[in-house]
Amino acid sequence: MRSATSGSTSPGRPAIVTVLEWDSALFGRRVGRAIVPRLTLSAAQDITRACAAEALECVYVLTASDDAAGARVAEAHGFHFVDVRLTLARATSRSAVDVRVRASRPEDVPALQAIARVSHHDSRFYFDGRFPDERCDELYAAWIANACRGRAKTVLVADADGRPAGYLSITSGSADEGQIDLLAVDAAVQRRGLGAALVAGAVDWCAAAGFRTISVVTQGRNVGAQRLYQRHGFMTTAFELWYHYWPSDASR
Repeated sequence: MRSATSGSTSPGRPAIVTVLEWDSALFGRRVGRAIVPRLTLSAAQDITRACAAEALECVYVLTASDDAAGARVAEAHGFHFVDVRLTLARATSRSAVDVRVRASRPEDVPALQAIARVSHHDSRFYFDGRFPDERCDELYAAWIANACRGRAKTVLVADADGRPAGYLSITSGSADEGQIDLLAVDAAVQRRGLGAALVAGAVDWCAAAGFRTISVVTQGRNVGAQRLYQRHGFMTTAFELWYHYWPSDASR
């Protein structure tokens, strides 16, 4: 899964860090993001300088998983490990059978938000321990609402017992690749095949939309999601690490 963020820049700050205004407003703390292929000593120093220059209280740092030196830099500079970021992908194809999902409707949003508030506790935001759980709940509620209101290419909905019971949102990484953004199924109706129907529907929708491939990001700790995607032909294509850097912790 991906962060519902939007970045901004300002003069004088190292380009390695992007301020995330949406996250900052939601959490009530100034938040940034740094994506670095290797967490070198120089990169860590740029991130710490950016925190001082922008009064950042937290920086999400995404880096390679096969970098032993970077792991030591992270430990030495107070970067807290919070997540393994797995990317899985497959080629798209049209389904030969009717897929039991539909496009979202405006009236679905409250029900989908209720599902979102309790469905993404494997994410790094909860795992960090410094973001209040209720703020994390609202992050995902706002995320799926924004997706339904046009931030996503489409949101697919699975119904059960006459009500919306699961969702899957699709964005795009490029002209050739669709991306599964959020997926959740109401706990009360799990194990009825709704997750499988949503993933099959996503593959089918992306093929119809002209995407050649479809990808998804999930957590290393979310084995259930990995198995679901693997059953539908997805294979792991990238393995990265998320750290959160809190300057207040590093200064203690």
